Amino acid sequence: MNTFIKVVNRMSVEERQSAMYDLRRKNRNRIFRLIYEKQQISRMEISNILSLSLPTVNQNLKELSSEGLIEFTGTFGSTGGRRPTIISLASKSFISIGAEISSSMIRFTAIDLLGERIGATRIMRRFQDAPAYFESFAANLETFLNQNGIERRYITGVGISLPGIISLDSKLLETAPTLGVTQFPLSRFSEALPYPCLFDNDASAGGFAEQFGRDERKTMAYLSIEKGVGGAVFIDGKPYDGLNRRSAEFGHICVHPQNGILCSCGNTGCLEAHCSIDRLTADFGIPLEDFFMHLQRGEQPYTDRFQEYLSDLAVGIANIHMILDCDIVIGGQLTPFLEPYMPQLSAMVDRHSLQQFTNSYLSLSRLRTLTSSTGAALRWVQRLLEES
Repeated sequence: MNTFIKVVNRMSVEERQSAMYDLRRKNRNRIFRLIYEKQQISRMEISNILSLSLPTVNQNLKELSSEGLIEFTGTFGSTGGRRPTIISLASKSFISIGAEISSSMIRFTAIDLLGERIGATRIMRRFQDAPAYFESFAANLETFLNQNGIERRYITGVGISLPGIISLDSKLLETAPTLGVTQFPLSRFSEALPYPCLFDNDASAGGFAEQFGRDERKTMAYLSIEKGVGGAVFIDGKPYDGLNRRSAEFGHICVHPQNGILCSCGNTGCLEAHCSIDRLTADFGIPLEDFFMHLQRGEQPYTDRFQEYLSDLAVGIANIHMILDCDIVIGGQLTPFLEPYMPQLSAMVDRHSLQQFTNSYLSLSRLRTLTSSTGAALRWVQRLLEES
């Protein structure tokens, strides 16, 4: 007798109903994930791969179709007999929005169910904890949706990434030095929007975007370099958040125990104080693009500052790798400018590492400046995959 049936026979009526419901949900989720992975598949393939009966497959396909998650898009070529129907993911019918909030700008990204980008934009707007800011945020989002022809009925939700520590219940931004707020209610954002919202730390969102759907990088560390410096760690494909959702605070590794620069956290010598983008721009009073323009011209004050910057960054990266021994991906605003200097940075990292290590573990984000906003949007895709 089937083990599942034996177990069910010993249960109460309520327990049996619950077990059968869980089994149906599990089968439905397995079918949906297989369609998501294959993108196009037939009923018989689903049945064979998952060892499910055709009636079970058909019932679940009917439910998934009625919810708009899949569609029937023609037939496969005939191999004799009736042509099998093509079952496809309705990827364009579910659109997720990511919004990255920083001290000086808002970045929006829209993706479909497969994570393919529909549109992205950046709006220069200084953060303020004031009604006018949140009204502007909501209006700018609607403008972005209009510009990209996104129908509101297809929107799954909005993921919002923020540069700070988010409480375990996702109700508060506990501290965000670059935004100048503590114990900030995240409802300020959700109440301004007519769409459901999820909230995430910007570095965690960026790391999630880098890790999503990539089998070859199951264990990795993500180092985010913005006005703040943060990170995320993934072990066997799963995020390691720590006991209090505060893991991978790479920005507060000490790289200068003596005579370090004062950090926004109150300590001195932190990686963030020495390697945020402000370290390259603030003293010169120029944007990041202009700093690298002067650097490429070989102007001495800029080359001196950048050499110091790379040296400090190399110490931080070597320390992260020494502890975690995994791939490290650099993302954030610095990424588009850093590629020509990667050989130099890698050589500096080597000087602080054990001889057994090679710098092949170090790379730049494939999403460049869109990692955090894309990761915030992908949180909705992940939720749909887990709950469908």
